[in-house]
Parts: sequence; C-alpha cells; structure tokens
Amino acid sequence: MPDSYNKWERFYHRLNLIFNGIVAITLIPFAFIFLETQTDFPDPPAIDGSMEMVVKVLLIVLAAAIIGLAQVYAKKSLISVQQTEGLGERLNAYLKVKVRSYAILEFAALLACLGLFLTKDQIFSFVYVFVLFIFSLGRPTFERVAREVKVSEKKLKEWGEASI
Repeated sequence: MPDSYNKWERFYHRLNLIFNGIVAITLIPFAFIFLETQTDFPDPPAIDGSMEMVVKVLLIVLAAAIIGLAQVYAKKSLISVQQTEGLGERLNAYLKVKVRSYAILEFAALLACLGLFLTKDQIFSFVYVFVLFIFSLGRPTFERVAREVKVSEKKLKEWGEASI
C-alpha cells in the first residue's frame, strides 16, 4: 500500500465517501422506524382516517418527482461539466454536480422515512428501497466518472499520476 494516494485516488475516495455518507444519512432512522412497525404492539399511525390516503399519495408522488428531478438535474448539469476546461476543474465541477444530485435523491429517501413514520404503511419501505436502487445505479466507478466527464480513462490515469 503506498504511503500517499495520487490525485485520482484522493478524488475517487472523496467522491465515494460523500456517496456512501449521503446514502447512510437516512439508513439508521429508516431501520429504526421500520423495526418499530414490526413490533408486536406497534404505535398507532400519527396520521389516521381520511388524511392518511392524501398523505400517502402526496408523499409517494413527491418522492417520484424528486427522483425524476435528480435524474434530469444530473444529466443537464453534466453537459456544463463536460465543457469545463482543465481536468482538475472539470472533476471539481463534476463532484459538485454529483453531491447535489445525491442530496436531491436523499430527500426522496427522507420522504419515504417520513411516510413510514407517519402512516406505518409498508409501501414506504418499497419507496425507500427503490430510492436505494436508484442510488446504486449511479454509484461512482472509474469508468462512470471517465464517461460522464468525457475524458479517456488513460488521460484520467495520467492526470492522477502527475505530480501535484
């Protein structure tokens, strides 16, 4: 194991740390809320009656819209990233776009947690798992970064190995 990482490795570790951190933000609250719904005597839902269906539909539609927004934002923003001059600047712009995109997706996961907490309906567990699936489709890899930044993998490796 080398004593120090090259520029690419530092960038990639930072991107992965941010990705995994954002995914994990709602994981513990979701697990706690989910396990609370599985107890022998669960607490009654916070929202009951006629408002329950309205809240369910609203949260599910809002989560779906946010997932779509995150996808559209990422695609549109990557176009401006690809036009940035200089590989270091391009990667920094890419990191900012990805962090915002991940944060938007995390908001959909937060809505799923909120829906599960308020209604105790397991449909929000499926919404949460779907958001995690969307996250997994965008997991950062070397090939994905090179493709989305529109730089050859060879050039990216050379940039990483260049002196600081």
